[in-house]
Amino acid sequence: MSDMLGRMLSLTDAQKTQLRPYFDAVQPQFDAANQRARRDEDVLLKQLYSSIRPLLTSQQQTKLDAFEATRIEGPPSNPVGVGVMFGKDFGGALQ
Repeated sequence: MSDMLGRMLSLTDAQKTQLRPYFDAVQPQFDAANQRARRDEDVLLKQLYSSIRPLLTSQQQTKLDAFEATRIEGPPSNPVGVGVMFGKDFGGALQ
C-alpha cells in the first residue's frame, strides 16, 4: 500500500518515513479484509462449480478441476503448463 501511494503521490523519502506509522497501523486491517474477501470468493466459486459441474463433459470437468487447483496453488512454474492443461488458446483473448 505504501509503495503504491508513494509512487502515485511522488512522496519524498522524508514523507515516506513520516507516513510509515500510518501505513503500518492500517496494514493488518487490509490484510484481514483481503483474507475475508478470499474466503468469500472461495465459497462462491465452490457453489458455482458444483452447480455447473453436472452440465460439463468429463473433459471440461477435468479442465475445471485443473483450473481450480491452479487458482488455489498458484500458476505452474512452467508457463507452458497452462497451455497444456487448458489448451493452446487458453488466455489468448487476453493477449
